[in-house]
Amino acid sequence: MNELKLHKMIRTFVGYGAPDHKDDTGANKPDYPFFNRLAHQDTLDMKDMVEASERFYKYRNTQLPTLLQDAGLDGDVLEFISRLKKEGEEAKRVYEQQQAILHAKQEAEKKRNHTLWLLTEKRLSKKQEVRYDEKNLLRVAEAFDIEVDEARALMEQKVAEWKPPSSMLIRFSCVDDVWTNRYGKEFTSKRIALHYPYDPQVNNLLKGELGFPACKYDGTRKLWTLQNDDSVLAKAVQLITDKTKYWACPTTLASVQQTTESGTAKPKKQEVVMAVELKYITRDGFPIQRETCLHCQRYTRAEI
Repeated sequence: MNELKLHKMIRTFVGYGAPDHKDDTGANKPDYPFFNRLAHQDTLDMKDMVEASERFYKYRNTQLPTLLQDAGLDGDVLEFISRLKKEGEEAKRVYEQQQAILHAKQEAEKKRNHTLWLLTEKRLSKKQEVRYDEKNLLRVAEAFDIEVDEARALMEQKVAEWKPPSSMLIRFSCVDDVWTNRYGKEFTSKRIALHYPYDPQVNNLLKGELGFPACKYDGTRKLWTLQNDDSVLAKAVQLITDKTKYWACPTTLASVQQTTESGTAKPKKQEVVMAVELKYITRDGFPIQRETCLHCQRYTRAEI
């Protein structure tokens, strides 16, 4: 029995129509969806052939003789279906063996990866130091069946490749802060907005450590913002790294750092120095001091 003959049987079986009434010719209601699906496939895999043979076996004394005749398959019906069932059982046994081997490999791989995850990624996600002590190195070496030095290299590689999950990153962006002084004059300045899920612990930490105006809540955007200043940003990043469960997003941090480095330097006030020329002259015998500057000339009587 080969795939082509079995597929021909299935298509002939489905060709009798859906089981909407009892006529002892086609598939019954539980089997029809299965056979109908296989009939529309181009090929049959081993799993489909095994299941088809098991389902056909129960029709050996009813629909099967007519089916074999209509499908143009000669031979003794019982011999044919018995051979089909035997082939199916053998194929099923081989399939189950293959699945058992595959499952064992998957479980072993899962166990190895879990061991490595416990000693590296899990600790990194909790901001704990990865320990390369003898106990941990031996656990990895035994799990992967490798030498101790190879286990250390594997752990170091995993640490180097690790990145914080996206949900635990605090992102940064530049925003315009519009404010009005007590005289009613409106000003616009740049500030650095922090984007992260609502977390009172982080809010209170930044507000308490940085103070106002270094850290301020933007009620319109519903975001906490920082002064557009290198030292303020550096201190905020240090607080986030050392005292929260979050990490500073390196991409957005680098972007705002470029802005702070080039945008916060205020121009120095220029001092205007006016040259004054002092001349002493006399008028009516009294000394007169003459001041000559860029904008005016003044004559004053010198004190005697």
